[in-house]
Amino acid sequence: MAKGTIQQAAEQQRDLNIIETTVKRMLLVELSPEERAEAEKECARLTVEIDDIENDKKWANGDWNAALKSLRISRSEAAKQWRNGVQERLVDCKIVKDFTHNTIEVWRTDIDPDMCIEIPRAMTAEESQTEIPESATEDKVD
Repeated sequence: MAKGTIQQAAEQQRDLNIIETTVKRMLLVELSPEERAEAEKECARLTVEIDDIENDKKWANGDWNAALKSLRISRSEAAKQWRNGVQERLVDCKIVKDFTHNTIEVWRTDIDPDMCIEIPRAMTAEESQTEIPESATEDKVD
């Protein structure tokens, strides 16, 4: 047998013992400058998008929370009115001071006829003081 044939036979035998297959594996590969620049742009874009979504979420949650809080307060007030049958309101009233009898009365004037809402009672020392007209309290400069 010639030397070339022995070598060929050895290569053929080795080829029979070797199986080659192609697979894909995750490996660290150094990026080119262009790929790095693209990755930087993508990171910046995603950061802005995340910030926008988080701001929208905060606004939406805050808006809904404020709306819910307002509705809950209104519901509580309505339930009190329904349960008690009354509502506290600002109402036009007149105060009648009777210095002859040293009494005071409070009348509700937004209904017809006027209704006394505070039975005549004795005036306190402070209430029995007459009011000083505004013109008398103004400092006059000559």
